[in-house]
Amino acid sequence: MSESGDVGARRPAEEAFLKSLEIVEEKLEGQASSRDLSEMRARLFLNLGFLYDLMGEADKCSFYIRKSIFIAEKTQLHEDLYRANSNLASIHLRGGEHSKAVRCWEAARECARRMRDKCMESECYSSIGQTLLSLGDFSAGKRSLKKAVRLGSLQESDRQSVRRSLKHAIAGCQLEEALSELAEGRQQGRGCVRQLGTLL
Repeated sequence: MSESGDVGARRPAEEAFLKSLEIVEEKLEGQASSRDLSEMRARLFLNLGFLYDLMGEADKCSFYIRKSIFIAEKTQLHEDLYRANSNLASIHLRGGEHSKAVRCWEAARECARRMRDKCMESECYSSIGQTLLSLGDFSAGKRSLKKAVRLGSLQESDRQSVRRSLKHAIAGCQLEEALSELAEGRQQGRGCVRQLGTLL
């Protein structure tokens, strides 16, 4: 199916979400609690953001996800706020905006901490650590990955992946330290630089 065909196939979903928003605004106002209405709006805006992401409409995607985040923050809907921030982080990462991705994962981690959900918090630390490693920040990546390991609560395959990344971060830190302490012999220095290059 072509890309325009994909977009066309998603238009009915867009219409359904917009119709649901209309119902929330016009028919449920006064029928449900303000918290329930806020939760419905936050989730509909988030779903619209995901849909526009799939349709390749970045501006609309960002607009609706940010609306969802605003409502979730205002109403302290921590689970919805976690979901919005962690998904926005993935979108930023895909777009090469690593620092924005890290900030969103940090916001999601704070939501997980407030909900006392160690699994979600560990996933955030893991994602932050992986992103920092991809930027070559071994020290900060190592700190985040250690926290992910300490919190545990990940699936076995995720735990193995985090441990591998942590070993990678530790090796990077050791090589950086060796390079900074290197005072003798260019030959040894070139070897360290080559090893560091293979980690990056």
